[in-house]
Amino acid sequence: MTDDKIRVEPFEHGCKACQWAGWTYHRGRWGNMYVCSGDGGTVLIRYSDEPSDYWSVMVGTRKYTLDLEGEEAKEYIGKRDLYKRWHEGDYDSVYNEYELDMETRAHHTKMLNKLAERKAKKEGETR
Repeated sequence: MTDDKIRVEPFEHGCKACQWAGWTYHRGRWGNMYVCSGDGGTVLIRYSDEPSDYWSVMVGTRKYTLDLEGEEAKEYIGKRDLYKRWHEGDYDSVYNEYELDMETRAHHTKMLNKLAERKAKKEGETR
């Protein structure tokens, strides 16, 4: 790991109807997200200053499936399974996979306990 740092400015985007929505990480790349009201509503992610280097979708577009293969499929399955294990309470396997030290584990456990206490208290108040 390196200590080098860079500051990346937002990419050029000249559409006056677009509103900046921030930085996002999409399809393995950093990009600038915009919401455009000019053509009925579009979400656009610009990956560079190159005009053709973007991804977009109309707001309200019908949901569609996504076909993944190879490394993309493996990465998706890994993240999906990790998320599932975490939400099923299998914290130790997640900690082990990421080789988290005991101090970090203790901090996470403390935070999870606080969340559980808040949830229990809230549920007790609504009964």
